[in-house]
Amino acid sequence: MSDLIKMGYQRVIEFENGYGLSIVSNDFSYGGHFGLFEIALLDKDGEIIYDPALGFSDVIGHLDFAEVAKIIERIKGELK
Repeated sequence: MSDLIKMGYQRVIEFENGYGLSIVSNDFSYGGHFGLFEIALLDKDGEIIYDPALGFSDVIGHLDFAEVAKIIERIKGELK
């Protein structure tokens, strides 16, 4: 088992457009046991929000690094 899974990973990214992303990987996140990531869309106050138009009807789990990077770029480019 890698240290990433045992210790866990959590990062919050805030964007100039008012959105943010919470990115986690731990034993309790979706896919964390496999070293994968779970992300949630955040509002300007850091609260989880759900926006189906942006692809967030819920948190999104079981993502590899490349998938997370694509979502970061997409949300970063969204106008609010």
